Amino acid sequence: MEYDFLDKCTKQELIHFIKNSSFLRQLFSYRHFLSFRKYKTDEELDNIRSKSIELIDVLDFAERDKLEEKFNKSEDIYEKLCIASQLKLYEIPFQTWIEESQAIIEEQTKLNKLYDQMKENRKGDNYVE
Repeated sequence: MEYDFLDKCTKQELIHFIKNSSFLRQLFSYRHFLSFRKYKTDEELDNIRSKSIELIDVLDFAERDKLEEKFNKSEDIYEKLCIASQLKLYEIPFQTWIEESQAIIEEQTKLNKLYDQMKENRKGDNYVE
């Protein structure tokens, strides 16, 4: 069954249709919606993680380590400046990767809170149908 027609509907039309469709209300609950949101967000985070790892994998850290060793052994200030500028080519992408990783961790924390909310909705008085 094709669902391309859903792309042609506005958000308000879809909400109205779902709210007024007794069939859909019987099939789906808030728990289903939370589950869908969790897995969709988890998939998006996995894609972002993969792209982030691909960006950092391009860097040759063995070469960076050699430059750092050369920097530490050198006593010539001009040579150190030259090596420092080469090291910066490694440090900037690495720092960007660290910042992206921290953002992903924050999003994962939010996702875990959503999962905890799903578990709470399955229990006792907080169960939402």
